[in-house]
Amino acid sequence: MHIAIRPDRAAGAGWWMVVPIKDTLRGKSRLRIDPWARSRLARAMAVDTAAAVLGAERVDGLVVVAESERDVADLGREIAELSWEPLGDHRPVVLLVLDDSRELNTAITAGVRTALSHGARWVAVVPADLPSAASDEVDRVLSQAEASELTVLADRHGTGTAVLASTTPERLHPRFGVDSFRRHREAGAVPAVLPPDAGLHRDVDELDDLSDVTGLRTRAVLEHLRRLRTG
Repeated sequence: MHIAIRPDRAAGAGWWMVVPIKDTLRGKSRLRIDPWARSRLARAMAVDTAAAVLGAERVDGLVVVAESERDVADLGREIAELSWEPLGDHRPVVLLVLDDSRELNTAITAGVRTALSHGARWVAVVPADLPSAASDEVDRVLSQAEASELTVLADRHGTGTAVLASTTPERLHPRFGVDSFRRHREAGAVPAVLPPDAGLHRDVDELDDLSDVTGLRTRAVLEHLRRLRTG
């Protein structure tokens, strides 16, 4: 299954971003809320992450890799509904692909292959749980990444990976999982630098991580869930 949201635009040959997302009905299990609410929240965070990526001037393409056909369709519809006006003439290609391997690094590799097949020169991976990310932060990391073969940005805890960027993506071997920041550094990745409070650091694993979230769609879902609880 494959959806192209902007097939009318010629594929760019600069940075392409890969955003993998676990099946939203089983992902983010540490968020102690019911599966329906968790699914809506995971999808909103992914769309906020995509919005930040699409607003970055250095990004020519986005590949979202989902585990289920349901998420491919839902995310495709919601990303297509994003406002494109602020982007002006800069409108990246957006592709959504299905990978049901249920293995994160395998899904990322599938996304990288898709980006390369559409002419990507460089590829960066961003997890789908960064709803506070800002487009200028994405640009700053990609600017730093252009000086190295492999670049990594740590998450808020300093142990996970918020961005993995490669200027030789045909040789990229992602090592996401436990202690991924350390493992990417051991593989030769140069650390990118952003302010400690940058939204691109602020991944979401637990409910407390949502206390300072800035993503519009994530905030809207949280407010909707609060209204449901209070009646």
